Amino acid sequence: MIRFHLVDGVIAALMLVGNTARCYCQTPAPMQTLRYAGPIRMVTPDYPEAARAAGLQGSVILCVSLDAFGRLEGVQVIQGLGFGLEEKAVDAVRRWEFKPATLDGKPVRVKQSVEVRFAFNQQPSWRLVRTEYQVHPKPKEPVREIANPTFREYAAPDDGLCSGGATAAVVEVRIDKQGLPAASQVIEEHGQGAGKAATEALARWRFDPGRINGSPRESTGTFLLECRDPGSGSEDAEESGRGMNVGNGVSAPVLLYKVEPQYSEAARRAKFQGSVAVYLQVNPAGRASKMCIVRMLGMGLDERAMGAINQWRFRPGVKNGEPVPVSATVQVTFRLR
Repeated sequence: MIRFHLVDGVIAALMLVGNTARCYCQTPAPMQTLRYAGPIRMVTPDYPEAARAAGLQGSVILCVSLDAFGRLEGVQVIQGLGFGLEEKAVDAVRRWEFKPATLDGKPVRVKQSVEVRFAFNQQPSWRLVRTEYQVHPKPKEPVREIANPTFREYAAPDDGLCSGGATAAVVEVRIDKQGLPAASQVIEEHGQGAGKAATEALARWRFDPGRINGSPRESTGTFLLECRDPGSGSEDAEESGRGMNVGNGVSAPVLLYKVEPQYSEAARRAKFQGSVAVYLQVNPAGRASKMCIVRMLGMGLDERAMGAINQWRFRPGVKNGEPVPVSATVQVTFRLR
């Protein structure tokens, strides 16, 4: 079950039961004011030579646990890229310093997302912004362990398209048990030729296949590739401002695409159930950013909730005709059937 509502706006709730969905609206209760624990000192991650040689640029998304003083307690990878980039991101973030998160002005312990960018090209170029994998078990197969595919070879789309303004594509690909792209389709395209360039590059990608219980399995990958100006460091450092609230000329974001969170194996074995509440910003690109867990559940479910929301796409909120960051809260309820 997933509930989505907007801070100081109207709750747009989505209840999921099996393969059906029901939407309804109601007035929200007053929200507490949460402030994200932004970094105050960052260390630039090292760039593995293998990733640089492959032309791989993109974002690693981490979940960091911080105490009420802003001290780091733990780091987990929500979205990796392969080629050693996630390890370098974790090593760098362990040396960052954060200001404490606050709730109604009081410092609090928090779990939150951090987006670390890797880029080396000094011109506008393609980068891999979001990745999502679904590994497919056999019918009625007991699942003890799932491993997502990882890149063995990578090729970037043609940078020649990057000079024509905003360019991006979302592509879905079926990955066979040998790690080869078997079929692909363009889900979204922004900029003429972006989808074609992305699928041509994707045909040259090679993976170590996804695995279930140690055995190779077919999987599906969904990738957001976009052209943008170069840069490195943290996406969150650039988005330091607070999100706006709906109303007073600010329209609400609209959920366009969602990925259902998966149970962690520890929670499934323990038959553990409950709800995770995630405070976030829907940024002007229509992506969730600066996610904070405001109600923790534990047993790996907090990270699973953020990992799923990281893949969601929205039509962004708008003010005066321009996309703006909007604050929102998502409640994810884990229930075993």
